[in-house]
Amino acid sequence: MIISLQGPRRVAVLVLVAATVLVYLLIARSERLKSTLAEYYQRAGGDRDQSHHDAPHRQAQMGNSSLCDGFPDMSRVAVAMKTGASEAFARIPTQLMTTMSCLPDFLLFSDMDQEIGGYHLIDSLQNVLPSVKSTSKDFELYRRQQECLIDVEKCNTLLGNPAKEGWKLDKYKFTHIAEMTYRMRPGYDWYVFIEADTYVLFENMARWLSTMDPSKKLYLGGVSVIRRLHFAYGGSGYIVSQAAMAEFIGNHPGVANDYDLATSKECCGDFVFAKALKETTGIGVQQMYPTMTGDRPTTMGYGYGLWCQPLASMHHMNSEAIATFWKFERQWHQSHPNRTMLMKDVYAHFVAPKIQSRLPDWDNLSADTYYIDPKDKTHDRPKNILNRVKDPKKKKYNDLEKKAHLTAASCEAACGSVGEKECFQWRYEDGLCAFHKSIRLGQPVKGAKKENLRVTSGWNLKRIEKFIEAQRDCEGKEAWPKPKIEG
Repeated sequence: MIISLQGPRRVAVLVLVAATVLVYLLIARSERLKSTLAEYYQRAGGDRDQSHHDAPHRQAQMGNSSLCDGFPDMSRVAVAMKTGASEAFARIPTQLMTTMSCLPDFLLFSDMDQEIGGYHLIDSLQNVLPSVKSTSKDFELYRRQQECLIDVEKCNTLLGNPAKEGWKLDKYKFTHIAEMTYRMRPGYDWYVFIEADTYVLFENMARWLSTMDPSKKLYLGGVSVIRRLHFAYGGSGYIVSQAAMAEFIGNHPGVANDYDLATSKECCGDFVFAKALKETTGIGVQQMYPTMTGDRPTTMGYGYGLWCQPLASMHHMNSEAIATFWKFERQWHQSHPNRTMLMKDVYAHFVAPKIQSRLPDWDNLSADTYYIDPKDKTHDRPKNILNRVKDPKKKKYNDLEKKAHLTAASCEAACGSVGEKECFQWRYEDGLCAFHKSIRLGQPVKGAKKENLRVTSGWNLKRIEKFIEAQRDCEGKEAWPKPKIEG
């Protein structure tokens, strides 16, 4: 029996047939793409892991040629980025669209398995000792996320404090991420560990790494200290060579679990990583500041010893800051091919156009030397300020320094009265005058109704201009920090 279809019913059938054909074509195309990618990994991979976690990363980078023209070879550098489920969707997308977009390969780690735009975020805590995960209060957030049916963000905000809980959970990730990264990427020369608000200048990083030998046992970063143990601050990232990773992870399988219990008593995961590395292999961190800095362009200092140095990484970069710097970096490299970006180049774009002799309701973060009323014995100031007050008994005040605490104008005058290397800028608030030996832009602050409580900042523009002219474009002064090679 033949059924004749007319009108709307016929249109509906035709639409259904067309949709079925389209789905079939998409599936066929997907299978062909998988086959092509498998062949690509086979040619490029060698001893590198080809698990399903990594396919979206490599796949997404293959068609970005115009944006990435001139981008250096990063094929021997394993990049591992750490985040948390409570922040991943706010931070990771911007990184994927900017700093990570030209990388041939990278790994993303979180505190649960997640998918963002086709990119897989690996649960970095999956191998933590079950006894720790099931009993420790530090893992309340982790357990709640595993049990959440939908909308992890809602589960976290309704039932807990994700910021506070995330910090407690975060410290368990570092050593496990190192172990998982080396297991998945055992054949790389360098391992770069960063966070979701770290900005890496990958073109600079590649040039820097090319000057060093991965067969030497190296652990590099911006150094902090806790209980006399020096460690690389995780926010600005840290670099570990192949030789160091092979000794630490390759020769000590399961080393991360050896520190799971001890981690509960520590504050920070970057400290735990350094402790584990030092105790297991004897390898200690080497200071790479200011090339690897914990500041962002508007808060880092520029000046003597902070001018001709190349930059490799920065911290505290939100999505807006990352997108803004990425645009600047791409444009800068297009107009300065085969050049290394220096601190002075960042200053020229982000700071120089904005500083002025005086700016109210602004904190330029001056904090090297403080002046307060010496007759006032009731100072209610934090110790970090009182410890930096210039002691008139050790260094005599000049006439303008004696008045520095009175007003913003007197603070500005006092700044100009001391040596050139003592004050590039000043800050005044409520009887407190502060000088700074480097140039920092800082940030806006809320205005105060009373004039004496208003935060006012200023820069000695003539002194800054004189300093810049004396540098002569850093000719012959550009230098990467060189790690010490032991043995």
